[in-house]
Parts: sequence; C-alpha cells; structure tokens
Amino acid sequence: MNRMTKEDWGRIEYFSPSEGWGDPYKMDRDLIFLMDVLRGLFHHRFVIHCGYQHRPKKPKSQHNFGKAVDFHIEEITFRDAVDLMLGFIGPPMQGVGVAGIVG
Repeated sequence: MNRMTKEDWGRIEYFSPSEGWGDPYKMDRDLIFLMDVLRGLFHHRFVIHCGYQHRPKKPKSQHNFGKAVDFHIEEITFRDAVDLMLGFIGPPMQGVGVAGIVG
C-alpha cells in the first residue's frame, strides 16, 4: 500500500490533511486520489467523518490500514450519492462508505 505523503496532499484539490482522516499520512494514496476525483464530479462538499483509525477489536477493519473513509456529501440525498458513486466506480469498492442520510 502506498500511503499519502506531504507532496501527495499538495496535489489534492478538494481535501486537506486537517480534515477527519485520523492520521492523514496513514491513508491509502489511491483511495484519497479516488475521493478527490469523486468530489470533483459531485460538485458538493464531502464531509469526512473517519479515515485511519486503529480498531483493535475489529482487526479486519479497513480503517486500521487507512483503506477506508466514512463521509457524507452535503446537499445530496443518501440514495442519490450511492447511485452517483455506483455509476462512476461500479459495484461497491472496499473502503468507501457513506455515513448517514443527508439531504
């Protein structure tokens, strides 16, 4: 897994390391770049709830490896967000979750 570096974060357009990633430098590089592309397509703010998080009681959680992010998208319903993501990335990918129902 390639983790985010300071230089990588400098190339990200819509997110910053100060958001709710946990340790932003333990986040998977491909996941963050995918999130940045998705954010550009949606034209709405993504609110990050959780990225890297050590979960000893859940050793298989992708959050332990920086390969998961929980978020919601402002001003888009949960159903519309899921439909748009599925249209772009296909069947659900490991590591992407949408928290709550926002509308």
